[in-house]
Amino acid sequence: IITRKAKDTQGAVVAGHATTAGQYEGAMRYGGQAGADAFYRVYAKYFDRDGFVDRFDEDTFTDWQAFQAGFRFDADVSTDDKITVQGDVASGRYEDVQSVFTPSTLLIQSVEDTIDVMGADLVGRWTHDFGGDDGEISVQLYWDHTERKIITLDHELDTFDLDFTWALPCGDDHSIVWGFGYRFQASRSESTATIGFSPEDRDIHLFT
Repeated sequence: IITRKAKDTQGAVVAGHATTAGQYEGAMRYGGQAGADAFYRVYAKYFDRDGFVDRFDEDTFTDWQAFQAGFRFDADVSTDDKITVQGDVASGRYEDVQSVFTPSTLLIQSVEDTIDVMGADLVGRWTHDFGGDDGEISVQLYWDHTERKIITLDHELDTFDLDFTWALPCGDDHSIVWGFGYRFQASRSESTATIGFSPEDRDIHLFT
């Protein structure tokens, strides 16, 4: 995901709307300057949506609410070095009807469930420009966390990622980019009679 630089989103923005159908949304963003060559941006947004009703005007158990907030900070620490730090947090809750298997009766039942989801991420990036034919290098560290709690399954996933790239000029209009990356993922699950993973916990290492 690529977002605009904090320098390009200065000032305040507030937006919101509501409908007679029970949908409400609001958002705010503010960007400022922290020194001669450093800029930041913060934001938050929220929505609340009533569920649908059927043809008998009965609730279908589909309400949905979510909140998200985050920031971005960019700074030129020297003429050749730039840093970026950005992060987000999000949480939500929505209603759904789940199909649940009951071992004692060997039956599958439809159960109304309120599902909780949440996530967070953090990115740090350093870029150095050597100038001329030596090109530019970039090092990025990334962490992402997601979790989902359902009556049929609880699952959490943490991802840690390291990327290094070196872009070398090739003529006037092109560059040759090489690099390497490492990603570690830790998956944690709690199985039920309806949904299960084997193994429930798994660690994954990827190299590129």
